[in-house]
Amino acid sequence: MECTIKQFIADAKSIMKKGEGVEQQMAIGERMKVLAKRDDLDRLGKRIGAGDGCTDAWVLHMEPDKSAVLCLAQFDPGYCSQAHNHGVWVVACGYRGTDTWKMYERLDDGSRPGYADLRGIGEVHLGPGSVSLIPDAPFDVHSHNNLGSRDSWEFVFLGREPDMTKRMLFDPVTKKAWRSDFRGVSGALEKMNLKSFAGK
Repeated sequence: MECTIKQFIADAKSIMKKGEGVEQQMAIGERMKVLAKRDDLDRLGKRIGAGDGCTDAWVLHMEPDKSAVLCLAQFDPGYCSQAHNHGVWVVACGYRGTDTWKMYERLDDGSRPGYADLRGIGEVHLGPGSVSLIPDAPFDVHSHNNLGSRDSWEFVFLGREPDMTKRMLFDPVTKKAWRSDFRGVSGALEKMNLKSFAGK
């Protein structure tokens, strides 16, 4: 039986009632694998356009209180995003193509404006149906890299939308850090006079 976005969200919310630890996040990831078998997710969402970490995006679900956020992100061939943070845990599932995450740990305490000391801690290759987690800070800094010759897509679930005023962009080489002007899913929906969205 084909999984619907509505059923996935109901399952994810039920899982989160038991907690939001790694066990629960991986259980959500298993549900995402089922949802990833659909080939029409981009047609079920509301297009919100490019962010600072992708070349295009669609929101598939967000509650009025900015919880249970499900989005679909697309990356053009050769696209490499700036390293950035989320400030909350994220569960991601590959959809089409392969996205390579470069993962970082932030070593400084963030008290020095415009500065961030990052250490690379590995890569994650997210292909169709594969699931990975982005943990809370200080291990949530990462970049997206489409090293292939065709588009790559993934969808991400967040238990709650992060505080976008704290979203940062980073240059690991120069150790510069600056505020992002991306205002997230809620900001994109507000421009459409929407406070929530529920895909089918």
